Amino acid sequence: MKYRSDIDGLRALAILPVLAFHAKIPGFLGGFIGVDIFFVISGFLITKIISDEISSGNFSFAVFYKRRILRILPALVVVMLTTIAVGYFMLFPSEFKELGTSVTSASLFASNLFFLSQAGYFEGPAELKPLLHTWSLAVEEQFYLFFPLVLIFLVKIRKFRVDQIILVAAILSFLLSAFLINYSSMVSMVFYTLPTRAWELMIGSWLAVSWDRVQAKTTDKQANVMAWIGFSLIIFGLIYLSPASIFPAWNALYPCIGAGLLIAFCHRSTLFKLFSWRPIVYVGLISYCLYLWHWPVIVYSGMYFHPDNKYIPLFVISVSLGLAIASRYLIEIPTRDGLRSYNTKSILIAGFAMVMLTSGAGLVTFNISNSSRYTPDILKITAFTEYKSTKENNYQFRRKQCMIGRGEGRGIAAFDEIDKSICFNIAPDRKNYLIIGDSHAAHLWRAMETTYPEVNFLQVTAGGCLPLLNGRGYDECRKLMNYAFNTIIPSKKLDGVIFMGRWHQTTLDQLNDSVSYTRKYVKNIALFGPTVEYHGVMPLLLARSLMLNDNSHIEAFFDHSKKDLDAQAYNLAQKQGIPYVSLYNLICPEQKCRYMTQDGAPYQFDYGHLTFPASLELVAQIKQQRVVPFLSN
Repeated sequence: MKYRSDIDGLRALAILPVLAFHAKIPGFLGGFIGVDIFFVISGFLITKIISDEISSGNFSFAVFYKRRILRILPALVVVMLTTIAVGYFMLFPSEFKELGTSVTSASLFASNLFFLSQAGYFEGPAELKPLLHTWSLAVEEQFYLFFPLVLIFLVKIRKFRVDQIILVAAILSFLLSAFLINYSSMVSMVFYTLPTRAWELMIGSWLAVSWDRVQAKTTDKQANVMAWIGFSLIIFGLIYLSPASIFPAWNALYPCIGAGLLIAFCHRSTLFKLFSWRPIVYVGLISYCLYLWHWPVIVYSGMYFHPDNKYIPLFVISVSLGLAIASRYLIEIPTRDGLRSYNTKSILIAGFAMVMLTSGAGLVTFNISNSSRYTPDILKITAFTEYKSTKENNYQFRRKQCMIGRGEGRGIAAFDEIDKSICFNIAPDRKNYLIIGDSHAAHLWRAMETTYPEVNFLQVTAGGCLPLLNGRGYDECRKLMNYAFNTIIPSKKLDGVIFMGRWHQTTLDQLNDSVSYTRKYVKNIALFGPTVEYHGVMPLLLARSLMLNDNSHIEAFFDHSKKDLDAQAYNLAQKQGIPYVSLYNLICPEQKCRYMTQDGAPYQFDYGHLTFPASLELVAQIKQQRVVPFLSN
């Protein structure tokens, strides 16, 4: 295939917004679409090479994977090993252990599946994962595991046009993405997995196998117009989209169609000079190494530099560019170009050895500890990142008994599995109050039950499931809430209902309707407001603040939006005439937040869920201050 400098220019248009977005440079909230542009470019280039070789009868799986090894592995291996070495000195033990797992999964090109089980791409805790960005490499390599086989099969049977089959497959993948994105429980799967991302690669693939036909049917004037439309679509996506946008699905069409149009027609348009400008092309040439290095640099610098430091973006960009340039001349060119003439079998063996090396390095990282670098007090705090797996936490949430969620088989019950005689038990000799909500209700249930022994508290809680009448959610969520609103509440056996949850501004109207509905059947109702949240894992932020002797470090990660939400929830309670509990004000009296309980436990064990000692302290204050009068009657 003839070299096209404008495609390297398009690579620059992909990597620069990604770098700016991750470095949090203002004006680039849609910069994440650069990954989608890379998918289209990759689909085109690889398919064009494969299809040309198949047509000439020169295609070889061994040679194909040899090229992939020389292109992908050397720089990736160096980045992963460097990330481990730096992580030993900068990460806390729990983070270092998780890094080991991510290294192994990235080595096996399965990191998208690993991170699928972790935090979402745009969530705070994701910013603490140095190899999160390797998910896109995993998606690409999974695609190339089977795509050459499919392409050869389609060429050989010759019953259908290959471009038509690819187009149909791309449409089906896109429709699957667009359908599943509507379900909150599926958003991460749509983002991270191949079946819902394959259509982006297949846009490039379709273009590769339709190349001659597409070029023959367009005049130069039409090609120029189409190239500018493609460029405009990408710019529109950069400006219009943000992490709050529904993505990928429909919103990924802007960068993907835009990239496809530029690949197809840029070389015949007035944009060619721009995309072939040598500085732009050079950025495209180092784009792979720049992509590999920039995220570990961002993660590690963000752990110790104050987030408000205005020089962080400059530092991140400078270091990332320096490492990318060095990698091009010390790693990429010597391996990709210098080893190209080497025996294919030797390269395949070397590639397998590199995969085994880094996989083994990940396993070693998982099993060794760097805890000797930290004081016992710091280790005690960071140990709370594992709090979710403790017996105390299970006792607090009743995960295996009354806590419903999407994680059946992982210690969380399904609706049909819970014992309703225990979770929804009506005690004839005590007052019966229903606590209804998501995990932000479950983390307070045990403390309420302990602090008010004279009251029987029913537990209707499901992870990620707000207590809303006719609310949306995954199947187990809807089953539970339908049962609560249609059976438990109308039974007239309750003395009160307490609404708790991780409220969002967009759900307050539904919450108001749910409270109004409940008042038809229950006299006493109370509303608990949102808890304090952080953009990150609270124990780790707290530990670093203590190490730096600087509370402003953890304060910089404070989610200030919860204060406004707390005020809005308070107004809702006032209009309904029901008691309101401001957890926000209890945790942060006079705008000075509590980080540790009297027993020496962090207040939260993740971004916002309370530890059991913290929940006991808060409920004790609620009782002492008689915030909910009907609880003390």
